[in-house]
Amino acid sequence: APQPKDELAKELTEGPFKGFKARQTKRYLYIYNTTETFAVVAGRILETMAPGIMQYAEAQKIDVAEPDVPVRPFWQMRREKPKRLPLAPVDAPAVAASLIAFIVVYFFVFGAGTFYILRMMAKGPGEVDELRDGPIRTAGTTPAYQMKTTGRDTAPHPGE
Repeated sequence: APQPKDELAKELTEGPFKGFKARQTKRYLYIYNTTETFAVVAGRILETMAPGIMQYAEAQKIDVAEPDVPVRPFWQMRREKPKRLPLAPVDAPAVAASLIAFIVVYFFVFGAGTFYILRMMAKGPGEVDELRDGPIRTAGTTPAYQMKTTGRDTAPHPGE
């Protein structure tokens, strides 16, 4: 018979995980020495994921079943402070040159775009007379005006 969760929790927290706390959910027995909040949230995440994982496995034709014994994830808080990572071996003048190059290119590209937009705005909308020589490229309009001005009363049929 499988070992009950409370007995297993006692055995683990008094043995190899002395000083840790235990927490139980439907599927899991958590052995941890982190904050209570972290243990609760992580437990909720794993419990929420379990049904989806089982459905996915079944859809892949993998035999799945609830375990006879509790699954025992455990978390451990680091006791030592994290080590500082070394700084990248890049000289300050190289970083400054890179930043200046970025700024120059940025202002050139976006300055050109701004200049183009302002020039187009200063031009204003075109006159209707400008459109007589070519098609109007506006969605939803008919080519009736061009057909009348070019002398064609009907559009050509496919295959003509």
